[in-house]
Amino acid sequence: LDIGGESTRPGFTEVPVQEEIDRVVPLIQKIRGCSNIPISIDTRKAAVFAEAVKAGADVLNDVASMDDDEKMLGEFCKTDAGIILMHRWPENYAQKRDYSNIINVQNSFFEEKINTLLENNIAPEKIMIDPGIGFGKSFEETVLLIKNCGSLMDGKYPVLMALSRKRCIGQMTERTVDDRLVGTVAADLFSVENGAKMIRVHDVQAVVDSL
Repeated sequence: LDIGGESTRPGFTEVPVQEEIDRVVPLIQKIRGCSNIPISIDTRKAAVFAEAVKAGADVLNDVASMDDDEKMLGEFCKTDAGIILMHRWPENYAQKRDYSNIINVQNSFFEEKINTLLENNIAPEKIMIDPGIGFGKSFEETVLLIKNCGSLMDGKYPVLMALSRKRCIGQMTERTVDDRLVGTVAADLFSVENGAKMIRVHDVQAVVDSL
């Protein structure tokens, strides 16, 4: 289960730290009262992560890959949690770039982030990578990442794909966000066939059935 108290969609409004904690911690505690299912905490804030781990979260899912909070690396290294590193372009990033180079760009990004973790004695098996579909990626880059996700970091680290209902699915199918289930399922299956080890979804039953 991936639990977050702050939206990361384009144009989101930032949530104060305490409010984010108040949103996620009681839910994690409630789940932990009845299940040992793995829980990832979707946050960019070290204080939120720390409280979520105390409540029972197992994995840090930081869309900023620890860049937005200088305390995040230190807090993370105090725990036994796993981590999902995600690549993102800066918001409103419009620099001219070679779309076909996205795999090399991401490999360089992930190599730097992973080396930092390894230097801080984080075990490689604790690390997963996410190409960050929808976070400033062009349509061309998105298609290349879906087709080649398994080749990121030469397959040394498991890849998580999060395509559910995203704009790229709408571009492919010409469907609105509420009518993208079939497109999402197809893209998820294609990602898995091309090397993705985990997918994050909204419509769990439909995707589980298709897999």
